[in-house]
Amino acid sequence: MIISGFAGIGKSTLAKKSYEVIDLESSIFKKDWELYSETAKYLDEQGYDVLISAHKEIRTKLHDKGIKYTFVLPSNTEKSKNEYLDRYRLRGNTDSFIYNMMENWNSYHEILPWENDVVTLRDGDYLADWYYSI
Repeated sequence: MIISGFAGIGKSTLAKKSYEVIDLESSIFKKDWELYSETAKYLDEQGYDVLISAHKEIRTKLHDKGIKYTFVLPSNTEKSKNEYLDRYRLRGNTDSFIYNMMENWNSYHEILPWENDVVTLRDGDYLADWYYSI
């Protein structure tokens, strides 16, 4: 399974808890979405659950290549936005990262036209809460 997850939902934390889950950090791919999508697909085919970023570009690349994924994001509420602001501060994100996430909060919640496998986390929940319930 490939899970495209919003920043701060707990992808890295989940991957640390299970040897079957890989957090495929996007920054090392330097926006080479072709290589990133192929790597995610390969790892998925090897039986891993692969956690990837939620950038629209990678979700579009996956769709264009016919690669199935689930998009997981927090609820788009003011309460959730404040919760994620706290999460970003606690994990030590830079001011520019935090500003970007808060400024673009609504646009980062955009569900693309073809996306029908979407999970919206409840306020206070992390990826692991959903992942271990399926």
